[in-house]
Amino acid sequence: MQINKILICFVVSVFLIAQASASLGTFKQNSCVNIQTILNTPEVTISTILYPDSSVALSNQVMEKNGMTFNYTFCDTSRLGTYIYDYYDADGSVYVNDFKITPSGIDDNTSFLLFFIGIIIFIFILGFVLRNSWVMMLGSILVIIFGFYIIANGITFVKDTTSTWAIGFIMWALGIYFLFISVEEQLKEWG
Repeated sequence: MQINKILICFVVSVFLIAQASASLGTFKQNSCVNIQTILNTPEVTISTILYPDSSVALSNQVMEKNGMTFNYTFCDTSRLGTYIYDYYDADGSVYVNDFKITPSGIDDNTSFLLFFIGIIIFIFILGFVLRNSWVMMLGSILVIIFGFYIIANGITFVKDTTSTWAIGFIMWALGIYFLFISVEEQLKEWG
């Protein structure tokens, strides 16, 4: 019974936190963002969409109506940062919201990246201390996987896609290099 009460409180608090945040979400750079709202009104107009530097990206655009749902697709997302938009209904009620644009569409992956780097360093140190080529091979494979992750998802604090891909390719090169060295050492041990 006590567990059910705790579970209900948890679900309600998650729902309230989700309702309190006004952000539309995080989206990938150069992709389209579907701005959507549900209002019981005949018309909704986007007053302005502001770029992250507060310059105007769009103004006075009527949203498409489908029942009580109003949609507008915004595709000018080349600039990184938080876009703020406001819209109003036929009664003159004004609503403000925002969305964030990042290189990968992921809000913040810094803690995951640091955790993954820590695991890789630990495995490499363990491989060197134990002088075990199998552990070094595991570390090398993790470096290659890390390179794939960086290219697919980007790095939050690196704002340039070219730099992100360069870091990913460097990770691949290092992983392949250490993998070949580890395999060579294992082949020498076998005879």
